[in-house]
Amino acid sequence: MGKKWFSVAVAVTFLSLVHIAVSIPFIMLHGISAECSDHTNSNFPRLLSNLSGSRSSCVEIGNGKIDSWLMPLTKQVEIVCDKVKQMKELRLGYNIVARSQGNLVARRLIEFCDDGPPVYNYVSLAGPHAGESSVPFCGCDIEWCDIADKLIQKNIYSAFVQDHLAPSGYIKIPNDIPEYMKSSKYLPKLNNEIPNQRNSTYKDRFTRLKNLEQTDKRLQWIRDTREVKLKKRRGAQVWRWKGQEAIPQGPINCQTQTGGRRRDGSEDPSVALFPNV
Repeated sequence: MGKKWFSVAVAVTFLSLVHIAVSIPFIMLHGISAECSDHTNSNFPRLLSNLSGSRSSCVEIGNGKIDSWLMPLTKQVEIVCDKVKQMKELRLGYNIVARSQGNLVARRLIEFCDDGPPVYNYVSLAGPHAGESSVPFCGCDIEWCDIADKLIQKNIYSAFVQDHLAPSGYIKIPNDIPEYMKSSKYLPKLNNEIPNQRNSTYKDRFTRLKNLEQTDKRLQWIRDTREVKLKKRRGAQVWRWKGQEAIPQGPINCQTQTGGRRRDGSEDPSVALFPNV
């Protein structure tokens, strides 16, 4: 099954399992090097809407492709937060389907968007929730891609790069965790990893989700397994992090796309770790 159709199948299956009297609208958040107007992302929410019966829309952030690279994720979340507050069709609540980097926007939207409409269900497609060990080169023959590639070659944890390159917010270099904890401006806070800055509000907002569905082609690696342990209790998966638990009210389903491989070439396990606090 192709990557696109696998994602569609997972999202539609999930939405069909959510029994509601009135159809809940959903928004889609695209990934890096993408925009709502491109072929894939313009068709994806329309297809999901036709199959699920739920009203849908792709929420654009800034200039799409350019800002997916060059706008810091904190600013991206601010834009989406303002937009969902202004969308009248979402005022009673909505679902989120997010792809790739869009998942890091989605999670912060759930945890940090004050006074926004409630999020009921969340479908995560191939999100780098535990970070990435490196940033892929943009590789396009256009000016803004050259800028991104030059930023990648600099110190990824420098304040300048953190403020001007979106993927820098979730780069987690395995042999430089102290610097990641000290200087990364996005993922440590999103994952509640900073010992003296943990906020139970973020965890509480995430646990209000009715359902969570995650699928990932790549297993998101966490080096220190003492920090995050995947356990099962009462049929649901529980993410325990330093004694704190975050359990959405409804089912949590984790899938790994068949055919996925680790970076070392071996097969991915069947369950992907998703640290949500």
